[in-house]
Amino acid sequence: KPASSKPVALSYTNNKKIKSDAMKSPGYKQHLGHLKTAVSAGHIPKSWAIALTELVGRESSWNPSAKNPKSTAHGYGQFLNSTRANYEKKLKMNYSNPVHQLAMMAQYVKDRYKTPEQALAFWDKNNYY
Repeated sequence: KPASSKPVALSYTNNKKIKSDAMKSPGYKQHLGHLKTAVSAGHIPKSWAIALTELVGRESSWNPSAKNPKSTAHGYGQFLNSTRANYEKKLKMNYSNPVHQLAMMAQYVKDRYKTPEQALAFWDKNNYY
């Protein structure tokens, strides 16, 4: 049989942030509620939940109000103001809404890396995505 043309998901198990910090983080439970809403609304595939949660944890410690003092990066996905404006326009969403932040982050990951596992593999090498 010829090889399938479907992309193969990476086998990724380095969920270090979830394992070490999730239960200690005050924003983790709130993030899970926002994620559940985003998945239910069809903004994020359910299969992305764990990997995207790991990525959010690494970027913002599950805090939708997180700010980077060295740049304009902020929110769950640490979007720069320019990225925020581009994805708000593209998806007709508001980055001030944490559920929308997750939806925009998922779209960004899809656009740039194809999967959250590939974004995490990049993060492992570069400490950002």
